[in-house]
Amino acid sequence: MRKIAIICGFLFLPISVFADTHYISKTGSDTYPYTSWATAADSIQKGINAASYGDTVKVGAGTYREYSIAMTSGITLIGAGIDSCIIDASFVEQDIYEDVIDGADSSSMEGFHVIGNGYAGSLDGIEDPNGIPMKFIRGNMVTNCWTSIFVRLCPEVSNNLIDNCHIGIYLSYLCTPLIQNNTITNCSEGIEGAFSPKYPQIVKNVIHTVLRAVAIQLNDSLFMTN
Repeated sequence: MRKIAIICGFLFLPISVFADTHYISKTGSDTYPYTSWATAADSIQKGINAASYGDTVKVGAGTYREYSIAMTSGITLIGAGIDSCIIDASFVEQDIYEDVIDGADSSSMEGFHVIGNGYAGSLDGIEDPNGIPMKFIRGNMVTNCWTSIFVRLCPEVSNNLIDNCHIGIYLSYLCTPLIQNNTITNCSEGIEGAFSPKYPQIVKNVIHTVLRAVAIQLNDSLFMTN
């Protein structure tokens, strides 16, 4: 009976107990499954593809020329910081309509500078998926994208710097996130969306040098203080 109890306890351990960390770097050996800086992958997508639910993917300093990066469900993607960890999609042609980062359910992202191609209607920066939302999008910088951050159901978008995009943060119908401590500059629209009957909390954001700071439709219960 004791052996059975031990086995049952093992089966019900949280996923985090078995989680791995995968690394991406400009100086690693690109050796799968990229579980140290020495064996780090040479692209962000490779490191993500090696990760499973509950894993962390750490990205070292450098410029990564990638786009349409598809995240894996349940991973945490952490960059070395917006000053040194850059996802550069400025090379993408004008007639490409994609996201630089496609989020996945229960995933998270922080610590990157995402650069689009600057063309109207072309690249969006970070997009929250349909269905189960991302956990958070925070501490990133997004520039030169059509829509910087497209939020469907992600509960937290915070501490991001957004500059020179058409739309800073777009919030979809029935979305109820906390939009907090973001700085949005040089955009046509700061925060845009439509909500009924649910509503977001839009607090402590700095929005300036835009045509319209906040454009919200179909809502009578919005909580906003910026």
